[in-house]
Amino acid sequence: ADPPVAPPLLADFCTGGYDNRTGDCVLSRAPNCSAGCEFHSAGTLLVREGVVVQCLRPCYDYSQGGCRISLHFAGGISLSAGVRVIGSTVDLSASAGAIVVSPTARV
Repeated sequence: ADPPVAPPLLADFCTGGYDNRTGDCVLSRAPNCSAGCEFHSAGTLLVREGVVVQCLRPCYDYSQGGCRISLHFAGGISLSAGVRVIGSTVDLSASAGAIVVSPTARV
């Protein structure tokens, strides 16, 4: 059987790579979150040092309800040094793993 393929938007979101087998995702540069980012995976999310996750204009407009960042990675989420996650609503969750936030990361 062929290995599972990442949903197209998740594969685009994972700017540093996506592992089809495990569902692991790496962000090595800012992802394209035009109207918000809502991604879910059974794997882990690693956001590399200095990456900013936010909505792009014009969807970063609070009069339109703002920007929703919702990231659920069952295996865990790790935010490296200097990472910033910016949105009017930010939801980070991990059902089976830990959420690790560097002291210099900001949500």
